[in-house]
Amino acid sequence: MTDSTQTITGMKQAAIYCRVSTEAQEDNTSLNSQEAACRKFAAERGYEVAAVYRDVHSGYELWERPQLAALREAVRSNRVDAVIAYALDRLSCKQAHAAILSDECERTRIKLLFVTEEFDQSAIGEFLRNTKAFVAELEREKIRERTIRAKRARAEGGQLHNGGIDLYGYRRDKIARTRAIVELEAAIVRKVFHWYAEDCLSLGEIARRLNAEGIAPPSAGKWHYSRSGPSTQLEQVHITRHHR
Repeated sequence: MTDSTQTITGMKQAAIYCRVSTEAQEDNTSLNSQEAACRKFAAERGYEVAAVYRDVHSGYELWERPQLAALREAVRSNRVDAVIAYALDRLSCKQAHAAILSDECERTRIKLLFVTEEFDQSAIGEFLRNTKAFVAELEREKIRERTIRAKRARAEGGQLHNGGIDLYGYRRDKIARTRAIVELEAAIVRKVFHWYAEDCLSLGEIARRLNAEGIAPPSAGKWHYSRSGPSTQLEQVHITRHHR
């Protein structure tokens, strides 16, 4: 959150809320453009900007957004006269969450305003807010379903997903969506499984033996294993079982 300098002009105070879902959107200055539009909107309606709250977070979560939590505290403390967001989906993409935020503003008689949409404080305005939030939530579910269906179709067609890290012993062709065995690394994988299955070495002992033999791990540093969970390096080896 960034606070503006307080004045004694007696102007109504507004808090601005901006949100993007990903860092990539932030890099494209979406947060800055939202804030600029909200500041212009506030000035045109006689509001002084008291604070700006900016989140890089999913609009489908309510309690997990730190800056939204700070804004809600400001609303409950009645520190501002209005909350301004660029659009309803910047505030929330879930109908129930939008209703909660709207109710919190209404209880403290704080106006909830949007640059691109105008909703009055009547029952009709509340209905329109909830309807728009429901449509946004429905569209999100449709996108999720299409994404899952596309991933399933690629998997059934023998194509890999391009997300995540490469497994040790393989190299992925992201265009063909296939994975090829790297024989030099595959030999190490077979050795690891021999030590584990035949020689009954612990994972810690395997890591030490790999380091002693000067075998380079898939990432920087040395082979290692933590009792709290497998290291990324050995975890990559564990799931390449059919090298044996």
